[in-house]
Amino acid sequence: MSDSSTLGAAAYAGFGMGAISDPSEAYRKINKEETVFTPDRKAHAKFTKRYELYRRLVFTVNDPDFRDKY
Repeated sequence: MSDSSTLGAAAYAGFGMGAISDPSEAYRKINKEETVFTPDRKAHAKFTKRYELYRRLVFTVNDPDFRDKY
């Protein structure tokens, strides 16, 4: 569970309201098969390269002297 603090708060709220008999029941009720995403190193390298180009372009265009140069 990626957001366990939220689940814990909801479990104790449900227990306090009488909706569930035991806070650990909340996890059993929502525990489904998780989707795990693994980083794609090739895509990350491509993104990083293009992001650096983007940053250089943005900083160049936003340079106060840019308009005077062109």
